[in-house]
Amino acid sequence: MKASDLIVKEIIKASGTTRFFGYIGGMVAHLVDSIYRSDECELVNCITEQGAGFAADGYARVTNKLGVFFVTSGPGATNLVTPIADCYFDSVPVLFISGQVNSYEYKRLSIRQNGFQETDIVSVVRSITKFSKTLLNKDSLVQEIRNAIKIALTGRKGPVLLDIPMDLQRAEIDLQAITHFDNLDIYQEKTSTSKLVSFCKRALKYSKRPLVLVGNGCRDNNTRKALQYFFSKTRIPCVESIHGIDAVAPNYEYNLGFIGKYGERFSNHAFYNSDFLIVLGARLDICQTGAKTEFLNSKTIFQIDIDDSEIINSKFGNFVFKHDIEEFLHSFNESSVDDFQLDIADWLSYCSTIKSEFNYMNKQFFKPNEIISQILQYTDDNSVVTFDVGQNQIWVAQSLLYRKSGFAITSGGLGSMGFSLPAAIGASFTADRVFAFCGDGGFQMNIQELEVIKRRNLNIKVIVLNNNSLGMVKSFQKLYFDGRYASTFEDYSCPNIKNIGNAYGIRSVSIKSSNFNIDDINKYLEDHEPCLIEIVFEPSSTTEPRLTFGNNLSHQDPQLNDHLEQKFDNNNLLEQTELEYNHLFK
Repeated sequence: MKASDLIVKEIIKASGTTRFFGYIGGMVAHLVDSIYRSDECELVNCITEQGAGFAADGYARVTNKLGVFFVTSGPGATNLVTPIADCYFDSVPVLFISGQVNSYEYKRLSIRQNGFQETDIVSVVRSITKFSKTLLNKDSLVQEIRNAIKIALTGRKGPVLLDIPMDLQRAEIDLQAITHFDNLDIYQEKTSTSKLVSFCKRALKYSKRPLVLVGNGCRDNNTRKALQYFFSKTRIPCVESIHGIDAVAPNYEYNLGFIGKYGERFSNHAFYNSDFLIVLGARLDICQTGAKTEFLNSKTIFQIDIDDSEIINSKFGNFVFKHDIEEFLHSFNESSVDDFQLDIADWLSYCSTIKSEFNYMNKQFFKPNEIISQILQYTDDNSVVTFDVGQNQIWVAQSLLYRKSGFAITSGGLGSMGFSLPAAIGASFTADRVFAFCGDGGFQMNIQELEVIKRRNLNIKVIVLNNNSLGMVKSFQKLYFDGRYASTFEDYSCPNIKNIGNAYGIRSVSIKSSNFNIDDINKYLEDHEPCLIEIVFEPSSTTEPRLTFGNNLSHQDPQLNDHLEQKFDNNNLLEQTELEYNHLFK
């Protein structure tokens, strides 16, 4: 059997993935031909290597399957660095396959290059992959593929890369000579589930203001279901990191939305004033907590993560455990959760009050949030929202609490502009409708992927929030550089986006935010055809609320009357319970 045919068959067998994203080139031509000839899988050809990498990324995030990507050597492989890093920091399982020059052409000794377009991509990506290797032995090919896939999908998920020379791709393999060796021991739990559950329940009994922080580690489908049941029975309020923002149903009464420097006011107030914080699959990084973290010292923190390094890195956790979150939740739910009652009526009332008091939906609307929230009313269980990096990311994240349902994905760890459009392509293969929110800057970075949307007639609603500037950096320049807008407003421009959409054959419309009426675009949002909707904002559009350096999380700008956060100030519970918690975990 030809090696490239065997590679395709083994990937499908080991992962269940049947859709391969990529961009063809000479050093991967054998593999592409094998994908094309296979009756079991689909070849998805994008316009750039980076776009294809983000498409595989988006597909993996939404399907909870392995993403698979192929690319040629040299510049094709180096164009993968950003998508690989994005998957690494956001824990997305993608198998990246790079073609390589023939092994007999590969450089020797200290020369930089021997074969044309030869690049040591394995060394380049070693620090941003869970595993990377150049395959040279055809007899161990099957086992190497199986182990790479296992590594990508086990424990904390993430990208792997296999670099496969041309002569290995075209080699004939004797199936009887295939080498087998033991699978790698990747992950072991260290603390019994029952012990964790017992401690958590006892600690909750002492708490008067418990709160759950939901992170990226809770996004797979089974964990989502377990979370839904957990909250329906305990009624504990929750907040989310930007990656956990879609893990809890938006209609959960005590879902307070995402926290952090640009988080909702009410979510930050609840986070600030809680006494017992359950952290599930989040790292408590500076984007979530702000730089002034003293408030975390006054609460007991119970943190579960599947990744040892995240636990070790935690500066705040009183009790931190390496464990599978889904298993913990299932065990909690099965251990008489129906009879589990908490004395937190005052806390629930407080959370409901601040959610209403600080909710822009009940006050004067902030224009981008208002518009986005109206568009998100068209989402359902089978919808996906992708959103880019910059001001548009914050506007969408703040508005997602008001969506109806569905998935939402963004580039959080790496913060890659240009993510949303190609990620929407990957997501569209499993979603009925995709809403791809882009800023004008990020949109231009992968604008060419509109061709894929048109060619395949993908039901993607591309919404460009255009303020004719790189607004996020522009706001920093206003604060710290006396309004010198180099490269963000000055010497920056945006093309006619409507005309570009039309040039690609996609229905396109442009609307000024001041004249926005959802009825004007209703027909574009409801049907099953791709479209491009440009909404033009003033360059002065801002992201509010926001945390300025030196303030704590409950004092975002512009600052408001803080009478609500004083409600629990005279409560001595924290000092009393903190002493008790130390005796609970035996």
